Amino acid sequence: MRDYGPALNDLRAALGGVLARSLTDEHFEAYKRAKLDGIDVRGGEAAVRRLAASTVNKRLDLARRVIDDAVRRGSMAGPNPVREVVRPRAPKREQMVLSESEMRRLIEAAGTLELRALVRCFCELALRFSEATGLPIAAYDRSQRTVRIRQQAAERRDPKPLRMIIKDYAKSPWGIRTLRVSGALAAEFDAIIAIEGDKPNEHGLLFTDTRGGILREPNFLRDQWRPMLRRAGFVETDANGRVRARNGLTPHVLRHSRASLIASRHSELFAPKLQRFLGHHSVTFTLEKYGSHFSKGMLEPDEYLTGSDVAELGDPSAPDPR
Repeated sequence: MRDYGPALNDLRAALGGVLARSLTDEHFEAYKRAKLDGIDVRGGEAAVRRLAASTVNKRLDLARRVIDDAVRRGSMAGPNPVREVVRPRAPKREQMVLSESEMRRLIEAAGTLELRALVRCFCELALRFSEATGLPIAAYDRSQRTVRIRQQAAERRDPKPLRMIIKDYAKSPWGIRTLRVSGALAAEFDAIIAIEGDKPNEHGLLFTDTRGGILREPNFLRDQWRPMLRRAGFVETDANGRVRARNGLTPHVLRHSRASLIASRHSELFAPKLQRFLGHHSVTFTLEKYGSHFSKGMLEPDEYLTGSDVAELGDPSAPDPR
């Protein structure tokens, strides 16, 4: 739970003074209202930042998981009070989706070998940022032309100071999967490994920062991602008339765009295979997120960029190349 940092600290600050056995749904209802209205839950008079309904729901979900774990371990008695809290309704926001040609523009705008391969990992393999930046050289099987997703990069905030670490995959067992890479991406991987030679970086990663350490997302967005967006023409003008990189266009948008494109070329019967490809914890979640993108009738067209059917890409039962 340390990896949730600020959210867990916020819950602790608001509710940490209440005995665990005394917590009720009213405590969490009060927390919810305070966060939505911008009220200091500790009784201060200064205004605090209001949180969006979606953020409050994530905080409540985290509290539910913490207490569920405590109940399982016998540290608390059930039932879990968070389950009784009425969740605030978040306005549905359509997530940004790029077209195939727009994703290709981004790949072409990448100025270095490493950046181009990393962007291709987002566009082709639909990797999360932590999966791509935690991808070890040993996960790449040159003969089979596959990569094994089995670990991720993460921030460790406690104990201080903050530092980047590599940890075993933690989101769900489905996150561990074997994905087939395209010829172009395989060639880029080979070139990166050749540059590393016999002395790979400390963590043996394919992608690193300038000092050979683990990439941290805020630094990557500032130093590499936003300049690449401007080169590719993904810009907008702010209120002061300054041209800047398009707001909201993050590496995760490429993962979502890849999944949406796959869904648009298949029917909903394809959802279990898309679930395995993306590493989702359940097919229900995949259908909930991409149900509106699925087409009607087409089942097995050729997939873009990889030249292979996505059915071959995400098989969690495939052998580990190690």
